[in-house]
Amino acid sequence: MTIKSGIFNSVNGDRRYKAQDFASYFAMFIANGVFPNPSNGFQVMANNIMTVSLKAGKAWINGYFTTNDSDYNLSIDVADGVLNRIDRIVLQLNYFNREIIPVVKKGTFASTPVAPTLKRDADAYEIALADIYVGKGITSITQSNIADLRLNTSLCGIVHGTVQQVDTTTLFNQYQSWFGEFTTAKQADFVAWLATLQDILSGDVAANLASRIQSLEQTINSHLEHFTQLKEQVENMELTAENVTTTAGSNVQTELDNLKSDTDNKINSVRDAIVSKGGVVTGNPPTAAQLVAGVDTLELAYSPKASINVLAFQRVDGRYTSTKNEEFTNFWKATMRMNGSIRVRLFGTRLQNFWYDSTPTQYGIVALYLNGVSVAGPPATGYTAYVDIDLNIKSGDVLEVRGRSIYGTLSYGQARFEQIDIRVEKPVPIFMDGVEPV
Repeated sequence: MTIKSGIFNSVNGDRRYKAQDFASYFAMFIANGVFPNPSNGFQVMANNIMTVSLKAGKAWINGYFTTNDSDYNLSIDVADGVLNRIDRIVLQLNYFNREIIPVVKKGTFASTPVAPTLKRDADAYEIALADIYVGKGITSITQSNIADLRLNTSLCGIVHGTVQQVDTTTLFNQYQSWFGEFTTAKQADFVAWLATLQDILSGDVAANLASRIQSLEQTINSHLEHFTQLKEQVENMELTAENVTTTAGSNVQTELDNLKSDTDNKINSVRDAIVSKGGVVTGNPPTAAQLVAGVDTLELAYSPKASINVLAFQRVDGRYTSTKNEEFTNFWKATMRMNGSIRVRLFGTRLQNFWYDSTPTQYGIVALYLNGVSVAGPPATGYTAYVDIDLNIKSGDVLEVRGRSIYGTLSYGQARFEQIDIRVEKPVPIFMDGVEPV
């Protein structure tokens, strides 16, 4: 066992000290971590690509210090296509290299990943600044992927001395303002009440009332004395940093900054989704009204008004020669761009016979197909007959309208389709690609 003491003056070189001796000395009463001012010192911020930035700040590890005077960029390795991982951003004190540098500790791929452990041995000592969740398939890091670890004492912590104090000036000024307002209001009420009594009372009654007033004044003075004592206690009060932290171990300003950053990122994600579909959104980040206005700029499959025929201007004309029942497929096809429930109203079609016969009118039928499988049809025939079909769809599903003629008893005939009518009743709008007659 070795007993070591210091620091003493050297006589003829018998008290030579190394840098590690001074580091050990300061480490005894200055805790590890990042310095509290500025509040974003060494905070890890997303760049919305596969890099992050360390904000300017100062840090202290086992008696050694490091300073960063500007944003410092760190690269994050690309994500896996199947598994997730958690990378940890640390400040590493390397005793052999004699330096403190920021390091990205890459995590292990897993469906439920865990962060890498900190190295704390004779070679190096690390404190953690943040964990970054690298989900499968992602191409950029957003602030919502970053967990700030600076206020976690076991992983990092805030640099402090043996005594921590908080300036109570603001708290005292608030109390003093309230005390002054309370005294003024109560004194005004008392003067008004006393003046009213003096006007209506006289004689012995007034004397008795004066006695009661004197007693009341003594009570008020007693309360004022109590308030004065309370004021002195507040003025002399000292609070420790632990008493003003949040239950999550952070401070209020940091929590508000993180909440605003996360909210802005989510709003911008909605904006990007609208823009990717051809919409136009103003504002950065946009307001709720600007997002709604952006949705209105999307090109829809049909008019935004409900129950408008998506084929209102499509008429399948032309004559078809038929000697048997004949299939005419793919009158209309669309690829869905949404997930959810829709209602399709499918109207009947009419075939007009132009051959010489005592029965001049024959009918045709149409049917609705989803991914090549019939889901409804044939509906009743005629201009106004229809059938409603409720469907659960997902993005990428193919919706088709197919039809065929009914020849009847003729041996030879000519016919044409007068109209094919399909309406999407709900929801409005519905997003579809390729809404064109085939």
